[in-house]
Parts: sequence; structure tokens; C-alpha cells
Amino acid sequence: MSYFLLDEDMAKNIILLPSQDKKIQDIDTNILFKLVRELGNNSSLSLLVVRKMDRKLVKSIFMPIIYGKALMSTSSDIHKALSQHINFKDNHLLASLCSKFWKEKYNNMDNLTITSLIRNVGWFAAAMGLSVYYVQPYFHTSQDYMKNDVIKITVYDCNHKMRQISLRVPTDNNDHRKTEVSTFVNFIHQKYAYIEMLGVEKML
Repeated sequence: MSYFLLDEDMAKNIILLPSQDKKIQDIDTNILFKLVRELGNNSSLSLLVVRKMDRKLVKSIFMPIIYGKALMSTSSDIHKALSQHINFKDNHLLASLCSKFWKEKYNNMDNLTITSLIRNVGWFAAAMGLSVYYVQPYFHTSQDYMKNDVIKITVYDCNHKMRQISLRVPTDNNDHRKTEVSTFVNFIHQKYAYIEMLGVEKML
């Protein structure tokens, strides 16, 4: 995110870079701290729920947002992590507050048109029957998602009972939707891997 936003302060909060006080920096922990402080001011939300928020949940909520994660998916992640401590009403409220927090604190992400541009490149490549190539100085990768056909076959278990199972078999047809959704995700991962390798090379 910091790479595309040219946000130097955000970049300093990642694990890759050492800090002046020699402490490990972590962007997810940083977001968690800000989020908990923000949620603590909301009287409609249970304090127990706020206290149960952790780095793992924050990462599952906010890391995929740059890829276009929706509110319903966020609500599902919260329910899985806090089902013992949260009811349906608070679950939806927390998801909405997390979304609001992101839009207010990182509002530049909504204006990041490069996200849509890169996704459209992936869709166009798939529509043309082409692979999406990611080229970096250290490595090249190819993305080529294909649609699957569902084939049902009959098998017999150890008790000689007949059962029917479904298998997904790849076809020769490009999956336009999956390619579009995955292109920016893979682009980010490739860019991050390159930055890490470049950092290691500089330290050698």
C-alpha cells in the first residue's frame, strides 16, 4: 500500500525496515492500535469485543481490502474469530466500523485508479486468451487461470457402498473473472517479494 500511495510513514511501519529504537515494526499491529483506540470511543460496541481484537483478525480484515474485499466478507471473518463473544448485531456493526475506519484513515486508497487499471489488464489478457506475465529483475512469473468443469464419477468405498463424487477438471478456457481479481493481488505479492530481495541484497 505504501508503495502505491508513496506514503513514507506507512512504509516505516513494516517489518522489513529497522527502526531507530531497534524495535520490530509491524503495520498490522500499528493498525490494530489505531483501530482499538477508535472503536473504544463507540458506545454502541461491547468493550469485550474491542478487547478481543488481535493482530491476526486485523490482518485478515485489512490486508485484502486493497484487493477489493467487501463488507460481507469482513463480517464473515469477524464472526469466525469472535463468534463466542459477539452477536449478529455487533458483528455487522464492527464490520461497518472497520470499513469506516479504513476509508477515513486511508482514504487515498479509494482514489488509487491503478488498482482498477491493473485488474483490467488481467481481464483483457484473459479475454485475448493470453497469460499475464510479471517481470522483475530477479524472476519472471506467469499467471494463467483456467475454468474448471465439474465431472461426477461413481466410486465404491471399503464397505462396497456406491458413492458419487465430483471432480474439478481444468479446461482450455481462460477464467476471465478469476484472472481479473487475481492480477492485482499477484502484482502486489510480486512487488513485495522484489522489495524484500532488494533489501537483502543491499545488506549483503
